[in-house]
Amino acid sequence: MASKSPFQFLVLPRELRDDIYVYYLTLEGGYVFNYESGKLVTANSDTSPIDLALMYTCTVVADEMKGLALRENCITLYPVTSAELRVRAARFHALLQDVLRLERGLLQDDYDYNNDPHEDVPPRYNQHVVDQVSRISPHAGFLLQVHLDHDTYCLHYEYPYGIARSEMRQALHHAVQLTLDQDLFAQPQKAEAQAILPVRRDIPPWAIPTEEDLERMSCLVHRDPDEFNQGLAEFWSNSASRSSGRSWHWHFVYGIYRFSAAAVAVHFLSSISPNTRQHIRQVKLCEDRKAVGNSECHALGLIPFCQANTLMRIERRVNLWKNAFQKPRGPSKVNSRNGVHSLSASELIIPWIAEAMALEPAGMPAESFNLVLDGDLAPEQCSEIWQTRQREVVSQKARQDLQRRKLVRNTEYLDGESELHWGCFSPCGFHGMEKALDDIANGTSVVRCNFPLPPRIYADEIIANAISLGSEWWYQWRDQDWNRSFDEYHEPDPPNPGWTELLKDNILPEFFERYPTFVKEGFREFR
Repeated sequence: MASKSPFQFLVLPRELRDDIYVYYLTLEGGYVFNYESGKLVTANSDTSPIDLALMYTCTVVADEMKGLALRENCITLYPVTSAELRVRAARFHALLQDVLRLERGLLQDDYDYNNDPHEDVPPRYNQHVVDQVSRISPHAGFLLQVHLDHDTYCLHYEYPYGIARSEMRQALHHAVQLTLDQDLFAQPQKAEAQAILPVRRDIPPWAIPTEEDLERMSCLVHRDPDEFNQGLAEFWSNSASRSSGRSWHWHFVYGIYRFSAAAVAVHFLSSISPNTRQHIRQVKLCEDRKAVGNSECHALGLIPFCQANTLMRIERRVNLWKNAFQKPRGPSKVNSRNGVHSLSASELIIPWIAEAMALEPAGMPAESFNLVLDGDLAPEQCSEIWQTRQREVVSQKARQDLQRRKLVRNTEYLDGESELHWGCFSPCGFHGMEKALDDIANGTSVVRCNFPLPPRIYADEIIANAISLGSEWWYQWRDQDWNRSFDEYHEPDPPNPGWTELLKDNILPEFFERYPTFVKEGFREFR
């Protein structure tokens, strides 16, 4: 009797066989990357392996099905943490900020990042460095020029200079390299630059660092890494940390620190072969928890993979309530028991938009990436917070226009000496914010929102009223708008978890067992 399997199957037309393959392989929800095992699993189970038995029936079928599972299924990745990873993540975040400060400090003579940011600090670089940096980042080049011309300290990678913070960090990194190449550093700054630059290149913010990586970073920051690591081990032991000299920071041992979904994606894509990566079509990054390492910029680490596979589409979805609105040590207005402060929350969206807008200039292929701002638990309240940001953008644009017309006082950002410190800032968060909001509203941006967008507000009407009704009308309108924004708080309505419950998601349960009254007292200790 002739065999009917699998050769009888091969009698079917190829088009029909392809339909059968797709039906067989396509899973609801696709695949999820399990970081612990390092493997893809089915979305409806954290452990169920992917069924590829049909591929093994014969070499012809295997050849026809090659790569189809990855082409037909979306791969979803989430932030990761564990008892070991949370400590590693916390160490990495702290060391990363220190390394960035050290790198920035190399550009300024007698620099101490604890100094007053208004203090005059002479630069160590020259005009050639400014000119070269201006080619990759004109705005960063302008800041370096201001510093060079006036010995004025205005270099801080965390300040909103009107560009994505990753662009500022990269520009300062490039400036240090150029200053080193020009042999402008004296010792010991030359040795420091030679040590810092390779670490910055090898261990980017989207890394999931090894112990060796952390030791390399620690050697830059601490004079005696062995002594530091011993103290660190004590710090992360709850009982020891509460009685140690570090008791002023003891509560951080209860934090749940995570690596971002984008960082996990870089790790996953790096772990598979280039040939396998070419079959991937859809990737979803669910950033549903706060993560370390300036996570807004982590999609930069995906650019090489998207360049190599231009058919891959990455959607990064940031949960506003569980991620973007939560600032670990921000102002008390952010972590208020009343809910999330509207103006502060709207400011926390800006870095996500700015970093997404910076991807294409950095080399991300068009259509390879999009960012979704996920309103999740309370989409209507996200709309109100979005409106707050629109009002702020319009208010500040109108003020700048009226200042240029000499119709209102030239204050706050553009008066006298403060122009050197603050005039290079974009009051709206980053240059082009108004256009970015327009593009998002029109559906032409890499950023989109899954909550209803409020009607756009434009500055022209406000400017016209100020011109016709006088400057006093402007000041009255501005004060009313500011007070309205300042007094607004939001949190999801029941039965959804409230703002305090959402903040608790980043803290170990043991903390509340030890301090049961803490929730009633609020989160002021974590400002």
